[in-house]
This record gives sequence, structure tokens and C-alpha cells, in this order.
Amino acid sequence: MTEDQVRAALAKAVDDAGGQRAFGRKHKISAAYVGLVLNGGGLGKSVLKALGIEAITTTTYRKVKK
Repeated sequence: MTEDQVRAALAKAVDDAGGQRAFGRKHKISAAYVGLVLNGGGLGKSVLKALGIEAITTTTYRKVKK
């Protein structure tokens, strides 16, 4: 999933819950933080956990140019 897809899933979950406050109360996350994430803020563990999503980070290596 991309970050945009996660934000879309969050937007749907917020809508299904009845708004940011209701979603936040249900998952013990502040409504302000939910709004921040919806508007492009970092996707923290609490939001990902509430959505049942985990972050997977990939590291890439390359040869250093001399």
C-alpha cells in the first residue's frame, strides 16, 4: 500500500466511525492527530494499528561514486 492508500483507508474509517472525534475516541487517538494525518502528516503507529496496517521499510544500497 502507498501512503495515499493508507490515508484513503483512514478517511473511510473516519467516515464510517462518524467523524474524527468518534474515530479518535474509539482508538484512543486525538482527533487533532487524526486530522493531521489525513492532511499529509506522518503515519504513526497508533493510526496504523487502528487500521490494522503495519509499516514495512525497505533499505536499498548502492555503490559510492569516487
